[in-house]
Amino acid sequence: PSGINIEGELMNPVEEKESPVQKYGSDQDTDYFDCGEDSINSFLKKNAVVNQKRGVSQIFCLRENVDGVGKPVIGYYTLSAAAIPSSGVDREIIKGVPLGYDAPVILLGRIGIDKRHQGKGHGEFLLMDALERAMNASNDLGVVGVVLDALNKDVASWYQSYGFITLDESKMFIPMKAIKALFR
Repeated sequence: PSGINIEGELMNPVEEKESPVQKYGSDQDTDYFDCGEDSINSFLKKNAVVNQKRGVSQIFCLRENVDGVGKPVIGYYTLSAAAIPSSGVDREIIKGVPLGYDAPVILLGRIGIDKRHQGKGHGEFLLMDALERAMNASNDLGVVGVVLDALNKDVASWYQSYGFITLDESKMFIPMKAIKALFR
């Protein structure tokens, strides 16, 4: 078994593979990032560091595989804790949330892929990474799913293809049960 023995030594350490998606850090090169949406570009370049330091959201980046410091960002997404009103949401979707209480969720706040890398599957890769992180967090936190705000109808249609359902004109939701089914 892995763990720490009585002498404080690591026993049978489990090797973890390094994910190509890493938390936002000082070695991220965002200068040339342009996903085509000003609000998503601006957030990454101006607000990501502050939000992450303040604990408002966590930012995860997929970077180009180049040597050295300043690896250009291919794409990114943000995750944070949130809640949605349980009123007006199908009770079957948020099963277990008491009536009158908000449903605890993880907010996929932003997701963007640099225009030079769009159409290569990076959006799906980042979405799956975000959903897997949310699923893993649900083992330690009470969350019933992931919520996001789609920028437009085309984006909403893309999310629907992964199992998200529309809650209102822009808000979309995928239940944790559906996320877990994606990874079986």
